[in-house]
Amino acid sequence: LRKRNIPAYDLCCHCGRDETTEHAFLTCQYVAESWRELKKRCGLKKLLKPFVSPRQWIFDVLAGCTDREATIFVIFLWHIWEARNAVRNGEREVHPHCLVEKILAYVDMVLLHMYDPVVPNRCDSVKPKLWDPPSEGWVMVNVDAAIFQKANRMGLGIVVRDHTVEVLAACRQCIDMITDPELAEAIAVR
Repeated sequence: LRKRNIPAYDLCCHCGRDETTEHAFLTCQYVAESWRELKKRCGLKKLLKPFVSPRQWIFDVLAGCTDREATIFVIFLWHIWEARNAVRNGEREVHPHCLVEKILAYVDMVLLHMYDPVVPNRCDSVKPKLWDPPSEGWVMVNVDAAIFQKANRMGLGIVVRDHTVEVLAACRQCIDMITDPELAEAIAVR
């Protein structure tokens, strides 16, 4: 950021050491503990490569990954950066093991929708009912909302499908200053 004349901190917000790209994604004690926990929980063996440059490091890691490992790696990087920015913006630091839980939830969701079904992290005793498509000539509109109390906002998502289960339209939106679940659901349906 400093190279682009954007004010930036010199010290890591997690450990107070000089912050470089390598430090932010590999050597910071907070990040290193997150990597250890992730490797332990996912059974990853040798995912990390020696750090040459940020770009080369990412290419080298992804070149030797399976699709699953690449997904985990990219989601991990994104969440490490998000956790760093949250602390920089005054939010409380999340324990590395909690961060890994969040990462694994995202990984499960991505893998569920992109690759093979994954075993959920929790026990589901009841199998969910499969989606029933609408009658021919009709469309089904699925709407959901979520509340993010700390951020003081809501998110909503809408999917419109026809009788062949083809997605005709989809959208998502974040709205600030809404934290009431009933109001969020009503706004999503609107």
